[in-house]
Amino acid sequence: MVEDLVVFMDDHGLEHVHLLGHSMGGKTAMHFALTHPDRTDSLVVVDIAPKVYPPTHTVIFDALLGLDFGAHRTRAAIDAALRPQIPTDSIRNFLLKNLRRDGDGGFAWKVNIESIHHNYTHLSGSLEADGLFEGPALFVRGGASDYVADEDRELIISFFPDAEIVSIDGAGHWVHADRPQEFAETVLEFWGV
Repeated sequence: MVEDLVVFMDDHGLEHVHLLGHSMGGKTAMHFALTHPDRTDSLVVVDIAPKVYPPTHTVIFDALLGLDFGAHRTRAAIDAALRPQIPTDSIRNFLLKNLRRDGDGGFAWKVNIESIHHNYTHLSGSLEADGLFEGPALFVRGGASDYVADEDRELIISFFPDAEIVSIDGAGHWVHADRPQEFAETVLEFWGV
């Protein structure tokens, strides 16, 4: 994914960027900043730390990979089919944003679920990069989330010595969706906008 980002930046003439990533995107952003610090002006990481995470998404993968798109012709039918395995409305709604229409009027996933599933152990692992990103870094965690614990601060600082860690009260893992105004204000203040 880091190399995909490099290709995207090159294709769009972006020499360096202010980078923001949430969860898996946050791990990608961290890895990018460590391997391409000269192309990273600043880093914002949302509710993820550079540590190993246990495999907690197995049920979600099972539901997504087991979905028979041929049996469901509407978004509502897909939502209903996923509900037994994924009962939380906000998680299902987030996942349903990854649907697209295929050429036959049915549905398919926009993202490569099989590849994410196949690489899940690697994606949930710790950072495998040497070095430091010494530029400005902001780690935003949800106050009601357990993804970034107080004891992760030392590990974060070991990779990102200029990191600031901010909690947004009342937000879970989807900080930007749970508290959009507070999240936007926090990031814009960090960027000086």
